[in-house]
Amino acid sequence: MISSNYVGMKLYLSEIGSPETEQTIVVQGWRGAINTLVFVHIGFFLLFTIARMMDWMSAPWQEETLSEFVNHFLAISGNAPYSYFGWLSGILIHQFVHTDPLEFMFSVSMFWFFGHLLKARISERNVVILYLTTITLSGLAFIISHLVFRIFSGHGTVMDGSFAGALAVMTSAAVLLRPYQVRLGKMFIPVWQIYAIILPISIALLFKPSIAYVIVYVFSIWSGLRYGIVQIARWERKMNETRPN
Repeated sequence: MISSNYVGMKLYLSEIGSPETEQTIVVQGWRGAINTLVFVHIGFFLLFTIARMMDWMSAPWQEETLSEFVNHFLAISGNAPYSYFGWLSGILIHQFVHTDPLEFMFSVSMFWFFGHLLKARISERNVVILYLTTITLSGLAFIISHLVFRIFSGHGTVMDGSFAGALAVMTSAAVLLRPYQVRLGKMFIPVWQIYAIILPISIALLFKPSIAYVIVYVFSIWSGLRYGIVQIARWERKMNETRPN
């Protein structure tokens, strides 16, 4: 049973076909690494939304506009003249640049929902490590694609948002929680079915015509899948070691 003194939103997880095994996952308000990251994302999204509404993004910034500065140095731009320093600064920061409301909604909600489910099997710390590691490596994959596939990656393609990290977390949750179901009201829905519905919808809505994004999406899904498989193998090895001969 995962619990805390906070009485608020809760997620209910149980083995498929066995509602009596239900465990409660408490969402701890402002506390916890997952919620902290979510609130940081919301803050940046509101900041960029206000900046666009006030037309601050078209304001001059050094030798370019603020919008161009964000794309070239906070997000990861495939634009060659800004490559090296922009790529370095954007590796971790690009996750907080949400220019598409749909991307923000899918990425943050998927990370929040599947992240809290996943912490029922692994620690919240490991959920965040998986997320941040995938964000960083997917950013590198995006950069490498522009170095290797210059034509097909799109010269002006910009990588922003946290969809890559959310993909890894939800994929890992689908693997590690495959025998489990979530109670939504009076309905019991297997975790893998929720994943199977959300994955194609989110990719279809957020996909950008660039091989760079194809590589990023494939890598992110592979990262979550690989993490889940390795974790299961580790658990099975520990069970075998503790099993009496």
